[in-house]
Amino acid sequence: MSALFNEEHPIKRLQEAETLFTSGRFTEAAYRFRPLRYNRLVGNSARRRLAYVALISGNHYRAERQLRHLPREPESLKMSAALYRRSGQLATAASCVRALGSELMSHALRRLSEVPLTIDAPEIVRCPFSKLEPLPLLPVTIDGRETLFLLDTGSQEVVLDEKVVNQLELWQSAPQNALYAGGRSAALRYSRVGQLKLGEASFHNLPVQVQPLHATFKRMFDDVRVEGILGTSLLSHFFTEADFAAGELRLSRPENAPRENSHRFWLADAFLPLVRAGINGRMTLPMLLDTGQQGFAAALSVDAARAAKLPIADFPFTGEGGGGSVTVLPTRVESLQVADSEIVSPPAVCMPRFGLEHRFGFRVGGMIGYEAVRGRCLSLDFRRMRLNVGEH
Repeated sequence: MSALFNEEHPIKRLQEAETLFTSGRFTEAAYRFRPLRYNRLVGNSARRRLAYVALISGNHYRAERQLRHLPREPESLKMSAALYRRSGQLATAASCVRALGSELMSHALRRLSEVPLTIDAPEIVRCPFSKLEPLPLLPVTIDGRETLFLLDTGSQEVVLDEKVVNQLELWQSAPQNALYAGGRSAALRYSRVGQLKLGEASFHNLPVQVQPLHATFKRMFDDVRVEGILGTSLLSHFFTEADFAAGELRLSRPENAPRENSHRFWLADAFLPLVRAGINGRMTLPMLLDTGQQGFAAALSVDAARAAKLPIADFPFTGEGGGGSVTVLPTRVESLQVADSEIVSPPAVCMPRFGLEHRFGFRVGGMIGYEAVRGRCLSLDFRRMRLNVGEH
């Protein structure tokens, strides 16, 4: 089809911009889409992509302005739902989800919107990690129940084990299916806790996902009881420093974030941090940042590993993922670059089934796991969409 058009034809220019977008080169893609937004042939397509770039870049004002001029079609409704979930406008997000045909999700969001989340926290919250091996654990209190949560940037939400929800007799939504990185699906529900305490911070009327975590966490943490996951929807209210070197999580008011040299990150869906990672100094890939993944610094899709010309061993083994067990293949990476941090000979695997590779409309090359940030300080500035990975 592209051979029918010369280089300056709007459809040809749109295709070139789309290629940049799907490869994760969002800034360059936006530069190419922008002159096309008023073109009669491709204007709607260009505006749709500009809205998406604004959304994943954290520019909510620009995303909402672009979405206002787009037809209410599935792609724009999905973007609107993510935008309103980020800003806490759950009732409006519920309307978008309902228009997409998901009555169960719409009902859950509408129910959660009835009582707003409130946060009581000092200017800086310091919370020591209870454990850093094999994964980072934090002490929390849920409606008076003391327990441990996994710090997981690969989880969009705060997640609570279904056994705890049943014991606390909390309301639960109807079950829904969720797709996880290993290509598997698992049932989840939504609920709300009266209070979650983390250090000196208190979160009142906090929406949570409900999942059967008990069996998985018992295998991963046989010496302690872990009953939940602290995800990025909660972290996004703060300038977040997960200092794995000093052994503490620090949450500061967003306006107090330092204006230091840092690297851009994006948000896939509502709250999934996406970074550009360098593989062997030869190519960069957009990858999800997932501190809840154990045992590797990089987990690549098979296609991404082949594009990077990595060796893939035909020796499958099984690990744990959000939806249960996942099958991975060993590979060898010489160096991994994330922000200013370089890891030499990092542990790396390939995923024959990576369910998130094409889920967001652009190609995700894989996941950056806990091994990439162990012993370092990971900082996330959700207001400026900036990230650092430093020694301390």
